[in-house]
Amino acid sequence: MEMSQIFGTAEAKLLASQILPEIFGIQAIAPSYDGLGLGNIAALFRHWLCPEVPLLGEQNSLPPFNTHLLATQTISEAWDHWLHQAPINHVVFLIADGLGYDQLISLMDSRDVPGLTSACNSSQAFFTPATSVYPTTTVTALTSAATAYAPAQHGIIGTNLYLREIGSICQLHRLLP
Repeated sequence: MEMSQIFGTAEAKLLASQILPEIFGIQAIAPSYDGLGLGNIAALFRHWLCPEVPLLGEQNSLPPFNTHLLATQTISEAWDHWLHQAPINHVVFLIADGLGYDQLISLMDSRDVPGLTSACNSSQAFFTPATSVYPTTTVTALTSAATAYAPAQHGIIGTNLYLREIGSICQLHRLLP
């Protein structure tokens, strides 16, 4: 199966598994914390590069990203083949804040981002959709991407947060580099 077909199959399976009832809005998608989301990608990188990293607290971090949860043999085989091509010693984790999967696919299809399209179709890359976190604010998503914890675990759930320790509401964007 061609990589573009694998992307399409993965997208359809992910949407089917994470779709919320219409009461939440048309085509609303639930975040995946079990292995198909942003925090799971960070957990996978940690698992590959630094498995002995200490936990942030008493809770375990999210499980590593796992395409086997899509329950599609073709995707699982492509993932396993990709994983075993060579040892993974370096990871490039590109986050384009505010750029959704559908927008990215549209840009790639229209050939507006040829370098990125080429990189995603490379045999050294495995390109597949993943869910974000909830809430989908920059500060919440980037914290999950950096820690491999869900927002309920890391506690950064919005731009402004009351910090009891200092008795003040803080604007969290100022805490990020």
